[in-house]
Amino acid sequence: MDKLKKVSILWMNEGHEKCWLSHLFHESFGPFMEFKNINQALNQNSHSPLFVVMNNPVQNRLQKLINANRTFFLVNLGDEFIPTKQDHSIYDHPLCLHVFRNYYRPSDDPQKVTSFPLGYGRFFLKNISTKNMEKKALSSKRKYIWSFAGTSRKSGRRKTLSRLLKFEPYFYHETSGWMAPNALSGPNYRELLLDSFVVPAPRGNCNLDCFRLYEALEAGCIPLIEKSSSIQSANYFSNLLGTDCPVLSLPDLRSAESVAFVEKIKKDSLFREATRTRIIDWWGDHKHFVSKSFKKLL
Repeated sequence: MDKLKKVSILWMNEGHEKCWLSHLFHESFGPFMEFKNINQALNQNSHSPLFVVMNNPVQNRLQKLINANRTFFLVNLGDEFIPTKQDHSIYDHPLCLHVFRNYYRPSDDPQKVTSFPLGYGRFFLKNISTKNMEKKALSSKRKYIWSFAGTSRKSGRRKTLSRLLKFEPYFYHETSGWMAPNALSGPNYRELLLDSFVVPAPRGNCNLDCFRLYEALEAGCIPLIEKSSSIQSANYFSNLLGTDCPVLSLPDLRSAESVAFVEKIKKDSLFREATRTRIIDWWGDHKHFVSKSFKKLL
């Protein structure tokens, strides 16, 4: 890596993942150069390794790079795959050296495509350093057994959350939708998670994965995730996060097993802290592993 020029990042779409991706890039490469359009990337640093961050990576959006015979690594965001309108033919283009995408798709060739975690939302770490966030995440002084902030109108969430209402104290903030005016701000949501032990993380619109899972991990919480859905198999998270992932995944978050787990978390402080510590340690190691996966292909 010391023989290479600085890595260049072309932000064709910044999305909600920019803070998370910037962290990964910095951990992987140290200082890097950033560009917001293809002309800048081509004119200012035409020989450094180039990562193109975008969603909907249709070839015509990358035509200037192709015409310049410029190789690149693609970071494909926001593609939940089912359903999808994205065109993935650019994956097979000879100038596209490798693809990183933040959802796992079993049909992808692992020699060409690497999946990585969705990460936390753009404003989740606003006004706090990574070091201070890690320190706060270790704290066992928390107000709530569990918390949930978001919309409960989809994916059977309301029934799931109703099973947890008996575990007090809790914090339940209903919003009208994604990024709605009545949603908590990024910093306020972060502080809520830092005050919570358990965070139910039911699936998103169509994918088992969601920002809530990784924000809970960043805050030192114990997430509860669904193992499978009607469109995704039970090995989704083991393929994405590894078989050593200690986060409890359940066939149904409304199940007796889920309720019993939260009850044990509430009553048994030793079990609770042992569970949190195992998850915190694993997440720190996994973030390091993800950063290395970006670097090793160079």
